[in-house]
Amino acid sequence: MNILPNVENQLYKYKSIDLCSGVPGQILLDLYLNKPDEFSYEFIKKYEEGLQINLDKIIKKKNILLQDLEKDGKFEFRDIDCKHKK
Repeated sequence: MNILPNVENQLYKYKSIDLCSGVPGQILLDLYLNKPDEFSYEFIKKYEEGLQINLDKIIKKKNILLQDLEKDGKFEFRDIDCKHKK
C-alpha cells in the first residue's frame, strides 16, 4: 500500500486502542483483583455483593452469547467454572 510509514504507525496505534480496556474497565479490574481491606465490614460486604451481582450479569451474557454461537453449528464450547472465589 502507498501509506507513509508515520501514517501507518498512527493507524496501527489508533486500532490498538480497541485492544485495551478503557479507564473504567481498568478501575473495575483493579478493584476486582485488589479487594479493599482497610474499610469497615459493611463496606466489604457491599463490595462483595456488588461484585457478585456484576459477575452474575457477565456470566448471563456469556451464556447467551455461547448459545447464539452454538446455534450456527460452526462452534462448540465447553463451560468453565466462572464462580468468584472469596
